[in-house]
Amino acid sequence: MNLLTLLFLESLGGGELMVIMLFVLMFFGSAKIPELAKGLGKGMREFKDAMNGVQNEIKAGMNNIESEVNKVKDDVAREVPQMPIIESHPMAQSKSAAATASEIEIAAKAKSDALLKDPNAIISTETKVSSES
Repeated sequence: MNLLTLLFLESLGGGELMVIMLFVLMFFGSAKIPELAKGLGKGMREFKDAMNGVQNEIKAGMNNIESEVNKVKDDVAREVPQMPIIESHPMAQSKSAAATASEIEIAAKAKSDALLKDPNAIISTETKVSSES
């Protein structure tokens, strides 16, 4: 909804505006009209300045909050020590663990294939590996 609709000025024509101006002229007199216009202009300017002041305060508050959040992030980053990477930790070796898992799978498949061909061959190979260790 726009301002003209709210003030019922949408349906005003030229004749109605002339009647209103004539009424204002008769009620206030020709000497007071410039003073009224000047006061109305000052009031509108003060209102606009107040609106800009509120917007500037809101923006300054938002910037203040952002700077505080950044300070806290920096403080936390400085206070929390960097965790050393532990080589034996499973997450530190996720790529090599995946490679190891695929190697184990390939070895298991090879053993199962060999077992299907010759059950005694696997037993003798395992015995050799255990005796070497």
